[in-house]
Amino acid sequence: MERISQAQLLMFITLSIFGLNVGFVFSGLTQGAGYASWLCLIVGWAIALAMMSLAVKVAEYEPDKFITQFGGRLVGRWLHGFVMAILLLFFLHVGASITREFQEFMSQIYFARTPDWAIAAIFTICCIYAVRSGIETLFRSAGAFMLMIVVLVLMAIIMVQNQFVWPMARAFVTHWELKPIYAGSVSSILTYNDMILVLFLYPHLQNKRKTRRTLMLASGISLVLQLLLLLSVLLLFGIHLTGHFTYPVLELYRMIRIGDFLDNLDPFFIAIWMTTLILKMSLYLYMASAGIGQLIGLKQSKPLVISVGAIIFGMSKHIAVNAIEVQAFLAHAGVVLANAMLLLPLVYLPAIYIRGKRGASEGQAE
Repeated sequence: MERISQAQLLMFITLSIFGLNVGFVFSGLTQGAGYASWLCLIVGWAIALAMMSLAVKVAEYEPDKFITQFGGRLVGRWLHGFVMAILLLFFLHVGASITREFQEFMSQIYFARTPDWAIAAIFTICCIYAVRSGIETLFRSAGAFMLMIVVLVLMAIIMVQNQFVWPMARAFVTHWELKPIYAGSVSSILTYNDMILVLFLYPHLQNKRKTRRTLMLASGISLVLQLLLLLSVLLLFGIHLTGHFTYPVLELYRMIRIGDFLDNLDPFFIAIWMTTLILKMSLYLYMASAGIGQLIGLKQSKPLVISVGAIIFGMSKHIAVNAIEVQAFLAHAGVVLANAMLLLPLVYLPAIYIRGKRGASEGQAE
């Protein structure tokens, strides 16, 4: 079995959380919560940490086996099969959503004359190739881009800070309303849903006892990077312009000028950011393929990767008519669906608790 170190897990989860959120979350979050958007990210992170801790508790029940293999003994074969089927469909849906978001972004900004299906197909093929290289290779590749992301974020802030409208900073602690903060916090929880996937990766991990600390640190680093960019965007554009931008962080990088030889930095940012999306999509493709393979009793899930990738590609084409529908779904129904899916693995906790109490009682009786 392939092994993933805690350092590799930290870097991968950091990039996976950072990539999708920076690209597609800030605009909608700002529209709803305004200057309190930064607080929503922090509250959502805290709630996600609690959910992650419970998911790790489930995985620790049999640390050398996957949840797909031992879950049936906890809650019964039929309930376990239902929960796993729903989660696997959710993985496919998330993969399709990422593919569609990437397709819409590239077709709108850079490849207006390229067929949409070609962009989605190339993206899916890259992810299929990454997954077939192995889960360990996938996690190792994250280390090459971690430092680049940190440098790009810090560079952007340093280069545009002279354009910040600093008087707006007071609004970060004065313009708070309970209802928008609540809605923004609930929607922010799903931005950290990659941590829950450790439930399906646990047997691959080395030094399993450090997993909680690693995930807390990874999500914390990602949160800091997101906050730096979010606050920079708000200080630069304000809440109204940020909310109307489809990709506000991209606009921030377009504000940067380095002499006459380099017009702006957005090509460098896009190149690295695209890689984080490929890593995230590849993880969900692996989860779906491995989960299906384990449920049907295959020793190797690699033969399923191409088929599952093709399903995700097909779903991405039919998930919505246009980019407006995609954003509307993710902003409303997508939030409820994602949070419900994150709670599904917790159905195993009562069974673990009951078995633990029963085992303790039997031990005392002896």
